[in-house]
Amino acid sequence: MTKGYTKLFADLITSSIWSEDNITRIMWITMLASSDASGHVSGTIPGMAAMSRLSLEDAEKAIKILCDPDPYSRTLDSEGRRLVPCDGGWTIVTYAKHRERRDVSERQEYQRQWDRENRPSGHQRQPQSDKKSDTVRPIRHSPTKAEAEAEAEKRKNVTVHSIHAG
Repeated sequence: MTKGYTKLFADLITSSIWSEDNITRIMWITMLASSDASGHVSGTIPGMAAMSRLSLEDAEKAIKILCDPDPYSRTLDSEGRRLVPCDGGWTIVTYAKHRERRDVSERQEYQRQWDRENRPSGHQRQPQSDKKSDTVRPIRHSPTKAEAEAEAEKRKNVTVHSIHAG
């Protein structure tokens, strides 16, 4: 069984699921942990009872609660249901929404990585090996905007000076 990755956010403890009984919360966490990358939980009620270390009766009750509408849910999708039965198990209703959430540090790390991979071409790099001769040749870099403007100004001054001198 291929497992996915489930983010666990602090706001779980302020959600309506946290007001459910311990058995339902245990089943919920078990289902989150056993879901695949698309939010599908494969299994049967007896299988989920074994995974969560609950009795069959408790597992049935918990899964029923997770499949029932929740009038207090912050999510209006599927009337606040957390699970929807499907072929081979259940689908976690809000899985994709929570999977896409990024916290501040993830966004910052993503930005740092993007910056490293997408630096402007004028950024100094290590010399590369010339594949034909195995000699190291320096990489030419494009001038920065400031360098290009300074060079243009220099040429302009030389041209003006030459006109006045002649």
